[in-house]
Amino acid sequence: MFKELIRKIMDAINGTQKPADKGTAKPAATGKSSVILVTGDAKFEAEVLKSTVPVVVLFSAPWCSYCEKQAPVYEKVAQEMSPAVKFVKINTDNDKAIKSRYGFRGIPTTGVFIPGTANGAMKLHSGFMPEAALKAFIKDATKK
Repeated sequence: MFKELIRKIMDAINGTQKPADKGTAKPAATGKSSVILVTGDAKFEAEVLKSTVPVVVLFSAPWCSYCEKQAPVYEKVAQEMSPAVKFVKINTDNDKAIKSRYGFRGIPTTGVFIPGTANGAMKLHSGFMPEAALKAFIKDATKK
């Protein structure tokens, strides 16, 4: 593992690194994603704040490597947990007002919004989460 890390560092320094898989979300086998892309306050209110089921929101940006790494994990969990839980993705570069409203700085940030609470009271987690951690975070945030 250490040798592989050193090799990657040296490849990056020497400019000989191979193109990496960017980790973009892969659509479900049906060709349809379980994640809803939200842009703008009106769609955010409709899809998240007025939802009748808990909503997991991935706040991310296209330039963020950890966001790209999180995307396929998020998509997989979305496929497994939908429709009991809704999954939404927001590009924080395009929707800065939504990002600033919730006061987090780092991305990726995952938020769980609970229906029927004031302004969609939620639990936040900043940083990449592997599949098991993401599932545990969602289950903990949605337990009654």
